[in-house]
Amino acid sequence: MTSLVERVSRFTVILKNPNKRTKPVMGKIVKAIKDLPLIARRSITFDRGTEFVSWPHLQAELGTQTWFCDPSSPWQKAPSRTPIDVPAAGFLASATSGG
Repeated sequence: MTSLVERVSRFTVILKNPNKRTKPVMGKIVKAIKDLPLIARRSITFDRGTEFVSWPHLQAELGTQTWFCDPSSPWQKAPSRTPIDVPAAGFLASATSGG
């Protein structure tokens, strides 16, 4: 699962990835953000996962500047609670309470 969160508006794109191979992951990211306004895709910060090693493809295709978090610096990336956690937590709570 890849979540992309725009810093100011908190606009979120959630992508399902079948694996962590870099070309499919980066291809999905390009497809998901290519039609967004330039201001919303001028830069992106990744964690240090191997699925992001094809970052030059993102820069070449869209002109998006790419940055990587420093090791052991979680505050540099998207919020620690991803947007996926919130609906999942609500779903699990209602599923276990019988409601």
